[in-house]
Amino acid sequence: MLLASDRASHRDRADMLTIACPGTFAIKCLIPGLPNFRKAHPEIDLRIRTLLPYRVDPRPDYDVAIQYGAGDWSGRSAERICSEEIFPVCSPALTRGHKGVRTPEDLRHHTIIRPVSPLIVGDEWPRWLEAAGFPDIQFAREISCDLLYPSFQAAIDGLGVVMGRSVVVERDIESGLLVEPFTTRLASNAGYFFFASSTAEKQKPELIITFRNWIIDYMNPDASELPD
Repeated sequence: MLLASDRASHRDRADMLTIACPGTFAIKCLIPGLPNFRKAHPEIDLRIRTLLPYRVDPRPDYDVAIQYGAGDWSGRSAERICSEEIFPVCSPALTRGHKGVRTPEDLRHHTIIRPVSPLIVGDEWPRWLEAAGFPDIQFAREISCDLLYPSFQAAIDGLGVVMGRSVVVERDIESGLLVEPFTTRLASNAGYFFFASSTAEKQKPELIITFRNWIIDYMNPDASELPD
Protein backbone atom coordinates (compact mmCIF):
# COMPACT_ATOMS: atom_id res chain seq x y z
CA MET A 1 0.00 0.00 0.00
CA LEU A 2 2.81 2.40 0.81
CA LEU A 3 4.48 1.71 -2.52
CA ALA A 4 1.23 2.20 -4.41
CA SER A 5 0.54 5.44 -2.56
CA ASP A 6 4.07 6.67 -3.25
CA ARG A 7 3.67 5.97 -6.96
CA ALA A 8 0.34 7.75 -7.06
CA SER A 9 1.75 10.80 -5.28
CA HIS A 10 4.57 11.05 -7.84
CA ARG A 11 2.18 10.80 -10.77
CA ASP A 12 -0.21 13.37 -9.29
CA ARG A 13 2.43 16.05 -8.75
CA ALA A 14 2.18 18.61 -11.53
CA ASP A 15 5.88 19.53 -11.23
CA MET A 16 7.21 15.94 -11.15
CA LEU A 17 8.23 14.14 -14.35
CA THR A 18 8.80 10.39 -14.14
CA ILE A 19 11.20 9.18 -16.84
CA ALA A 20 11.60 5.48 -17.59
CA CYS A 21 14.36 4.02 -19.76
CA PRO A 22 16.73 1.03 -20.01
CA GLY A 23 19.45 1.05 -17.36
CA THR A 24 22.37 1.31 -19.79
CA PHE A 25 20.80 4.30 -21.52
CA ALA A 26 20.18 5.96 -18.15
CA ILE A 27 23.78 5.50 -16.98
CA LYS A 28 25.63 6.14 -20.22
CA CYS A 29 23.45 8.77 -21.86
CA LEU A 30 20.49 10.27 -20.00
CA ILE A 31 21.97 11.04 -16.58
CA PRO A 32 25.13 12.74 -17.95
CA GLY A 33 22.85 15.17 -19.80
CA LEU A 34 20.45 15.90 -16.95
CA PRO A 35 22.54 18.67 -15.34
CA ASN A 36 21.87 20.77 -18.45
CA PHE A 37 18.17 19.91 -18.34
CA ARG A 38 17.99 20.81 -14.65
CA LYS A 39 19.78 24.09 -15.29
CA ALA A 40 17.34 25.00 -18.05
CA HIS A 41 14.25 23.76 -16.16
CA PRO A 42 14.86 23.97 -12.39
CA GLU A 43 11.11 24.05 -11.77
CA ILE A 44 10.74 20.40 -12.88
CA ASP A 45 11.50 17.63 -10.39
CA LEU A 46 12.58 14.31 -11.84
CA ARG A 47 12.04 10.68 -10.99
CA ILE A 48 14.03 8.10 -12.99
CA ARG A 49 13.15 4.43 -13.12
CA THR A 50 14.56 1.51 -15.06
CA LEU A 51 12.37 0.19 -17.84
CA LEU A 52 12.40 -3.52 -18.57
CA PRO A 53 13.17 -4.39 -22.22
CA TYR A 54 10.12 -4.70 -24.44
CA ARG A 55 7.75 -4.76 -21.49
CA VAL A 56 4.31 -3.44 -22.37
CA ASP A 57 2.69 -2.21 -19.18
CA PRO A 58 -1.07 -1.56 -19.49
CA ARG A 59 -0.81 0.84 -16.53
CA PRO A 60 2.66 2.35 -16.93
CA ASP A 61 4.28 3.91 -13.88
CA TYR A 62 5.91 6.72 -15.85
CA ASP A 63 5.08 9.95 -17.61
CA VAL A 64 7.58 9.55 -20.45
CA ALA A 65 9.76 6.66 -21.54
CA ILE A 66 12.72 6.03 -23.79
CA GLN A 67 12.74 2.49 -25.15
CA TYR A 68 15.14 0.64 -27.43
CA GLY A 69 14.04 -1.59 -30.27
CA ALA A 70 13.39 -2.06 -33.96
CA GLY A 71 10.24 0.06 -34.00
CA ASP A 72 7.53 -2.58 -33.56
CA TRP A 73 5.64 -1.34 -30.52
CA SER A 74 2.34 -3.23 -30.82
CA GLY A 75 0.26 -0.25 -31.81
CA ARG A 76 1.69 2.18 -29.27
CA SER A 77 2.48 5.67 -30.51
CA ALA A 78 6.26 6.19 -30.52
CA GLU A 79 8.69 8.72 -31.96
CA ARG A 80 12.23 7.79 -32.94
CA ILE A 81 14.59 10.25 -31.28
CA CYS A 82 17.95 9.32 -32.79
CA SER A 83 19.79 7.01 -35.13
CA GLU A 84 22.50 4.60 -34.02
CA GLU A 85 25.62 3.05 -35.53
CA ILE A 86 27.34 -0.18 -34.54
CA PHE A 87 31.10 -0.84 -34.55
CA PRO A 88 33.57 -2.86 -32.44
CA VAL A 89 35.21 -1.16 -29.46
CA CYS A 90 37.76 -2.26 -26.89
CA SER A 91 40.16 -1.03 -24.24
CA PRO A 92 43.17 0.88 -25.62
CA ALA A 93 45.35 -1.80 -24.01
CA LEU A 94 44.07 -4.42 -26.48
CA THR A 95 45.42 -2.45 -29.44
CA ARG A 96 49.00 -2.69 -28.21
CA GLY A 97 51.58 -5.45 -28.49
CA HIS A 98 52.37 -8.10 -31.07
CA LYS A 99 48.78 -9.35 -31.30
CA GLY A 100 47.07 -6.02 -30.72
CA VAL A 101 43.72 -5.30 -32.38
CA ARG A 102 44.62 -3.25 -35.45
CA THR A 103 42.72 -4.90 -38.31
CA PRO A 104 39.55 -7.05 -38.31
CA GLU A 105 41.75 -10.09 -39.01
CA ASP A 106 43.35 -9.61 -35.58
CA LEU A 107 40.03 -10.50 -33.96
CA ARG A 108 40.94 -14.19 -34.37
CA HIS A 109 43.39 -13.72 -31.48
CA HIS A 110 40.93 -12.04 -29.12
CA THR A 111 37.90 -12.65 -26.93
CA ILE A 112 34.55 -11.34 -28.09
CA ILE A 113 32.10 -9.99 -25.53
CA ARG A 114 28.62 -10.77 -26.77
CA PRO A 115 25.56 -9.25 -25.04
CA VAL A 116 22.55 -11.55 -25.07
CA SER A 117 20.19 -8.92 -23.66
CA PRO A 118 16.61 -8.92 -25.02
CA LEU A 119 17.39 -5.34 -26.05
CA ILE A 120 19.66 -6.64 -28.80
CA VAL A 121 17.82 -7.18 -32.07
CA GLY A 122 19.85 -10.12 -33.37
CA ASP A 123 23.60 -10.76 -33.38
CA GLU A 124 25.29 -7.90 -35.26
CA TRP A 125 28.73 -9.54 -35.55
CA PRO A 126 28.09 -11.55 -38.77
CA ARG A 127 26.72 -8.48 -40.56
CA TRP A 128 29.62 -6.32 -39.42
CA LEU A 129 32.28 -8.90 -40.34
CA GLU A 130 30.73 -9.25 -43.80
CA ALA A 131 30.85 -5.48 -44.31
CA ALA A 132 34.45 -5.34 -43.06
CA GLY A 133 35.49 -8.03 -45.54
CA PHE A 134 36.23 -10.83 -43.05
CA PRO A 135 33.06 -12.95 -42.91
CA ASP A 136 34.83 -16.17 -41.89
CA ILE A 137 36.76 -14.92 -38.85
CA GLN A 138 36.66 -17.31 -35.89
CA PHE A 139 37.06 -15.60 -32.53
CA ALA A 140 39.52 -17.01 -29.99
CA ARG A 141 37.10 -16.99 -27.04
CA GLU A 142 33.73 -15.55 -26.06
CA ILE A 143 32.19 -13.96 -22.97
CA SER A 144 28.40 -13.55 -22.81
CA CYS A 145 26.61 -10.93 -20.72
CA ASP A 146 22.88 -10.76 -20.18
CA LEU A 147 22.83 -6.95 -20.12
CA LEU A 148 24.47 -4.24 -22.21
CA TYR A 149 26.08 -2.30 -19.36
CA PRO A 150 28.28 -5.14 -18.02
CA SER A 151 29.35 -6.02 -21.55
CA PHE A 152 30.64 -2.48 -22.11
CA GLN A 153 32.27 -2.44 -18.67
CA ALA A 154 33.97 -5.74 -19.46
CA ALA A 155 35.41 -4.15 -22.60
CA ILE A 156 36.60 -1.11 -20.64
CA ASP A 157 38.37 -3.47 -18.23
CA GLY A 158 40.20 -5.17 -21.10
CA LEU A 159 38.36 -8.49 -21.17
CA GLY A 160 37.67 -8.40 -24.90
CA VAL A 161 36.11 -6.66 -27.89
CA VAL A 162 32.42 -5.76 -27.84
CA MET A 163 30.08 -4.49 -30.54
CA GLY A 164 29.71 -0.84 -29.63
CA ARG A 165 26.54 1.17 -30.08
CA SER A 166 27.20 4.81 -30.78
CA VAL A 167 24.54 6.25 -28.49
CA VAL A 168 25.95 4.60 -25.37
CA VAL A 169 29.70 4.32 -26.08
CA GLU A 170 30.61 7.70 -27.61
CA ARG A 171 31.31 9.26 -24.20
CA ASP A 172 33.63 6.37 -23.27
CA ILE A 173 35.47 6.84 -26.57
CA GLU A 174 35.79 10.57 -26.00
CA SER A 175 37.17 9.96 -22.49
CA GLY A 176 39.67 7.36 -23.72
CA LEU A 177 38.15 4.43 -21.85
CA LEU A 178 37.34 2.73 -25.16
CA VAL A 179 38.77 2.97 -28.65
CA GLU A 180 37.34 2.20 -32.06
CA PRO A 181 40.11 0.15 -33.71
CA PHE A 182 38.49 -0.12 -37.16
CA THR A 183 36.85 2.28 -39.60
CA THR A 184 33.76 0.25 -40.57
CA ARG A 185 30.48 1.43 -39.08
CA LEU A 186 26.99 0.17 -39.89
CA ALA A 187 23.55 1.58 -39.25
CA SER A 188 21.92 -0.33 -36.41
CA ASN A 189 18.73 -2.29 -36.98
CA ALA A 190 17.35 -0.69 -33.81
CA GLY A 191 17.10 2.72 -32.20
CA TYR A 192 15.70 4.74 -29.32
CA PHE A 193 12.05 5.78 -29.22
CA PHE A 194 10.12 8.30 -27.14
CA PHE A 195 6.79 7.45 -25.51
CA ALA A 196 4.41 9.47 -23.34
CA SER A 197 1.67 7.94 -21.23
CA SER A 198 -1.83 9.02 -22.19
CA THR A 199 -2.50 10.09 -18.60
CA ALA A 200 0.57 12.33 -18.48
CA GLU A 201 -0.28 13.85 -21.86
CA LYS A 202 -3.56 15.02 -20.35
CA GLN A 203 -2.27 16.05 -16.91
CA LYS A 204 1.22 17.39 -17.71
CA PRO A 205 1.28 18.38 -21.39
CA GLU A 206 3.79 21.20 -20.92
CA LEU A 207 6.25 18.96 -19.06
CA ILE A 208 5.90 16.28 -21.74
CA ILE A 209 6.61 18.76 -24.56
CA THR A 210 9.51 20.32 -22.65
CA PHE A 211 11.24 17.00 -22.09
CA ARG A 212 10.47 15.70 -25.57
CA ASN A 213 12.04 18.77 -27.20
CA TRP A 214 15.06 18.62 -24.89
CA ILE A 215 15.79 14.91 -25.39
CA ILE A 216 15.61 15.25 -29.18
CA ASP A 217 17.99 18.22 -29.17
CA TYR A 218 20.30 16.45 -26.71
CA MET A 219 20.42 13.24 -28.73
CA ASN A 220 20.94 15.06 -32.05
CA PRO A 221 23.31 17.97 -31.29
CA ASP A 222 24.57 18.26 -34.87
CA ALA A 223 21.42 17.24 -36.74
CA SER A 224 19.12 19.61 -38.55
CA GLU A 225 16.30 17.08 -38.53
CA LEU A 226 15.34 13.77 -37.01
CA PRO A 227 16.13 10.46 -38.70
CA ASP A 228 13.29 8.68 -40.46
